[in-house]
Amino acid sequence: MKVRIRTITELSELLCGNGKQWFKYYTQRQFSELMDDAGIKFAGAESSRARDLASSLRSVIDTFDGAPSPNFHRFDRTCNA
Repeated sequence: MKVRIRTITELSELLCGNGKQWFKYYTQRQFSELMDDAGIKFAGAESSRARDLASSLRSVIDTFDGAPSPNFHRFDRTCNA
């Protein structure tokens, strides 16, 4: 199953706290640590947190075969803790 790039981009904007503040604000460094804890390589080379997060999530989400990977679930649980 292929996830649309727009969906991943919107998810990363939401997780970054851009727009409505439903999620805790994380700095670039904190996202890097969260991704590392989940076993996901954080892109960290783009110009914004949301773009970096989208690049990292794309690498994880695009590799699953119908269900998000365990790494994605670990990252999700960590962000929402």
